[in-house]
Amino acid sequence: MPLAVMLMQAGTLPPLHVLIWPTLATVFGSILCMIAVWWHLRPLGELAEGLRRFRLEGYLPRLESARDDEIGMVSDSVSRLVGELDITLKKLKVQATSDLLTGLVNRRAMLDRGAEELARAQRGRETLSVVLMDLDHFKSVNEDFGQEIGDHVLVAVGQVLRDNLRPYDVAARMGGEEFLVLLPRTSLKDAKGVAERLRRSLERTIIEPLQRGRVTASFGLAVSHGGVNGLEDMIAEADLALYEAKRAGRNMVRVAEPISLDHILKRRS
Repeated sequence: MPLAVMLMQAGTLPPLHVLIWPTLATVFGSILCMIAVWWHLRPLGELAEGLRRFRLEGYLPRLESARDDEIGMVSDSVSRLVGELDITLKKLKVQATSDLLTGLVNRRAMLDRGAEELARAQRGRETLSVVLMDLDHFKSVNEDFGQEIGDHVLVAVGQVLRDNLRPYDVAARMGGEEFLVLLPRTSLKDAKGVAERLRRSLERTIIEPLQRGRVTASFGLAVSHGGVNGLEDMIAEADLALYEAKRAGRNMVRVAEPISLDHILKRRS
């Protein structure tokens, strides 16, 4: 026989209807304590979820807490730390993908972006054109006027490119005084128009103490087609056209002739 029943028979235990209220009060109090603990620790759960999303998705949620207790202080401190980390990561990404002098895309980022655009063009059977440009006699600018003026010229070239291209075009400084422009969904005829516009704009650019018309560039153009299998091949075609522009007198645009398969295989070997 249970001990409680034995005690009731012995007259030492109150009846069940007397014990039910303390029992209910204990259960209710336990529930309230659990709710209070959950409410007190809930910001930590939200903080953990926010950090998880930031790590996996790069999404920066609002982590600040309106509470002024220790939990709120932790949430606010972590929120500020994550915000500063996000800003630092974005700056590092810009530095890793941009040319710091001109603000254009750098060579590595352009090759990655170009491969993506070329693959997209091939899937959609669209035309992709590239414009390779090289400043004329840029070495003499540095020699005659100093590197600071040379840097001013490069900065001005970057601005000319931004002013004359569409939002989805991509311009990069590939190194030194060489620039590459990627023109998605652009025929060779339209790309030649873009290059001519860039050429004329550069020719009109004035950078003291250089005379008007001193800043010019030669351009080589190429377009994606079935005979070329990668962005580097398109750049090689444009480079040959650029060489022809320089040999013909500079400050002009030349269109590439398709490179033969034998030439591509020889260059890759």
